[in-house]
Amino acid sequence: MMRRLAAIVFALMLVACVQQPLLPVAPVMAPSSGFQQPLKPTKAGSGTTFITIPWRLSSDRSQALASGAVLHEMRFTSLDAGDVEVSIIGFDARLCTLRVLDQPHPHAGSSAMRGLMVHAGAIAGVNGGYFHPDFSPLGHLMADGQKLGRLAHTSLVSGMIQVSGQSPHLVWNSEYQGDSGITDLIQCGPRLVDGGEPIAGLNHTKTSARTFVATDGAHQWFIGVARYTTLRELSDLLATPGLIPGPRIDRALNLDGGRSTAIYARRSDGSELNDAGWSTVRNYLAVVPR
Repeated sequence: MMRRLAAIVFALMLVACVQQPLLPVAPVMAPSSGFQQPLKPTKAGSGTTFITIPWRLSSDRSQALASGAVLHEMRFTSLDAGDVEVSIIGFDARLCTLRVLDQPHPHAGSSAMRGLMVHAGAIAGVNGGYFHPDFSPLGHLMADGQKLGRLAHTSLVSGMIQVSGQSPHLVWNSEYQGDSGITDLIQCGPRLVDGGEPIAGLNHTKTSARTFVATDGAHQWFIGVARYTTLRELSDLLATPGLIPGPRIDRALNLDGGRSTAIYARRSDGSELNDAGWSTVRNYLAVVPR
């Protein structure tokens, strides 16, 4: 009798265990070679997902410039690419615009940059487009309404900054519709970001100092330099949401780099950042108040 009762009790316990709902088991995450950042679930998603982010901001010193512009001196860290130092000026195109400053003297030296910026009343500026060994502009160039170069049709020189009605525009070669109404223009390249996405096929082996211009597609603009990185790494960095202060970058274009890399900024306290490099360049891109 006791054996039968024990068997019945044991059977009831088995039934209870089978009917007990199983607790969910957390998935085992594979080790990541990059930094992880949680993203909001998509509309069709049912939970938080993770993606690998190659860049992390490790330092940022921000300083006010005139007309609401800001200078950010930043350092980014990547597990794959190491450290990259970026000096970037952000400004609102409703308060400032861009001007091309031509520098036609092949032996002027890099010290010519500061004088040009001060004379133009510039808040900030960087070196501009490419030039031939004879110092003539490579690609289309306009400064204060004067045409100085010829339109290039290459995969390298693939976009341009245009200024019309004091408003800057970043357009690709296929979108170019002539010079009517344009006062300032630099054609350069390659393209780095389009539609918020990095451009595929950029060089990922040659590391150098880089100069760039970018926009969110509306009123926010950026000019800056990066030391030292490949084109592919710079493209990824600029396209990564949340790394650069302000709205997400929609388009970015590479300017001349290497020995030509130079940046200037006049802080609101009167002090200056004047990293003019060590090469004479043909032209500069300046941020000036509207």
